[in-house]
Amino acid sequence: MSKNSKKIEAVYNGHANLTSQFTAVSLALLKNYHRLVEYEKGKRPAGINNSEMMFIVHLLSYKWTEREPFAPKEELAKRMGCSKRQVQKISKSLEGVGLLSKLYNPSVDKFAKYDLEPLFKRLEEISAYGERLIEEAA
Repeated sequence: MSKNSKKIEAVYNGHANLTSQFTAVSLALLKNYHRLVEYEKGKRPAGINNSEMMFIVHLLSYKWTEREPFAPKEELAKRMGCSKRQVQKISKSLEGVGLLSKLYNPSVDKFAKYDLEPLFKRLEEISAYGERLIEEAA
C-alpha cells in the first residue's frame, strides 16, 4: 500500500473499500457553486442547485483526461436516483446558463459528450475576482 493510499484510508477511518475509486472535485467548485450563475429576478436564484452540482460531480467522474467526458444519461440517472428526463432537464439548465455544452453527433457518438470548459472558465473568473478583493482589502 502506498503512502498516499494510507493517508486516504485514514480520512475514511480505515474503511479501505471506500478508498479504491475517487472523483477529483476542485475545492474552488465546492466553495463557489452557489456563485456560478448571476441572480436573475423572476427567473432563477443565483448559483446552481444541488441536483445540478451533483450532475457536474458525476460528469467529473467520467473525466479522466483533458478530453470531454462522455456519460450515458441512463447511467447518470441511475447514479443520481432520478429519471433520464430529469437528467436531460438538468443538462439543459446548465447549458442554458452557459456552464456546459453538450456535444453529440448521433451518427458517430454512442453517448453525449459534455464540454466543461465554460464551467472551468467561470470558476477561474470567480477565483480571480476573490483574489483581487482580498488584495484590495489588505
